[in-house]
Amino acid sequence: MVMKRIRAKRRDGFTVVEIAVVIVVMAILTVFVAWGSQEASRRAKAADVVTSFRTAEGAFLNWHVKQSWSTWQTENQLGFPNATYPSLTDNIRFDYLLSGAGAPSTLDLRNFLNMNELPARSIGQMRYDNDADSNTDPCTDVDGGVNLQISNAKEYFAYIDATVDKGDGQCGKVAQCSAAFSCVVYRLGTQSSDFRAN
Repeated sequence: MVMKRIRAKRRDGFTVVEIAVVIVVMAILTVFVAWGSQEASRRAKAADVVTSFRTAEGAFLNWHVKQSWSTWQTENQLGFPNATYPSLTDNIRFDYLLSGAGAPSTLDLRNFLNMNELPARSIGQMRYDNDADSNTDPCTDVDGGVNLQISNAKEYFAYIDATVDKGDGQCGKVAQCSAAFSCVVYRLGTQSSDFRAN
């Protein structure tokens, strides 16, 4: 009879230790789920940036071929004087290229590039950068040459680099902008003459 009472009492509830263990396990699981969700979100945004770069690269390539250009056009040749990067003006942003102002609207860039089809639009502004300069050292002179750039993407760089360059750092097709800026660079060439139509 005494044994039955003791067993009955043990079934009435959980001990403080058991409750504490359950709470700790739940907290650990919550941390892992939150971390996994954040990682998945970063990977998805990095994939959007890569898709946008590749889409824009194809569009610019096709656009140059249609115009019978044999080199990457500079910003000035496209009608955007003094459009050096980093620029606080709108003149080298894709939005400006497609806005109906300047030479590009008459050169049918709209037929090759629709901003609404670039997934990274929600992350940051995309720019075209070609000031007729050249990369003296692509590993350090990241802003020289012919580049596409997406702002606010530096936090996703490790994933972008892993996708495009297999994680080789600053010396591949993608690089981080100069330290003061949060953009990622996607290289079309080290200089204007690097244009290749194939």
